[in-house]
Amino acid sequence: MGDSKGAAPPPGAEDEKEKQLSQQHMAMRERIAMLSRQKKNPMLVDPRTSKRLSYWDAFVGLLLVYTALLTPYEVAFLPVPSDARNARFILNRLVDLFFVVDMCVQLVVMYPEPPEAVSIDDRQTSLRRSGVLKPPQTTIAMVTSHRAIACHYFRGWFLVDLVSVLTLI
Repeated sequence: MGDSKGAAPPPGAEDEKEKQLSQQHMAMRERIAMLSRQKKNPMLVDPRTSKRLSYWDAFVGLLLVYTALLTPYEVAFLPVPSDARNARFILNRLVDLFFVVDMCVQLVVMYPEPPEAVSIDDRQTSLRRSGVLKPPQTTIAMVTSHRAIACHYFRGWFLVDLVSVLTLI
């Protein structure tokens, strides 16, 4: 009689579990709907899904390694190219061109929206636990405004990129 293994769950436990699963299902549907409602601009690149951007970033990374290793060697030990037909001069200008193209690519790469300020409110916490208030959104929304993306890049890495390209030319 003292065996609790075969005991039935308390009344209402099944309903509570079903309610939680239903809420999770609805939250998932809302997230999917939100993602599908976002305007898909063909001129923007989503870094989460773009394979081409991954390949491009790897290529630019290799160019950075090339520049970091060979430029000091060229400056220290090799003579300055006398004309523009020198293969090393052409290769260096080609690398510079790829860096300029990378600057243009950065103007169309979306970035995640900054998270909203976290506020701790006991009422919201208890309402969330009871299922009245929806849980916070876990999907990451991306900025899709060209102006916002450009401003973000100009406030961030643009000056570093520009100075590095100007000094290479």
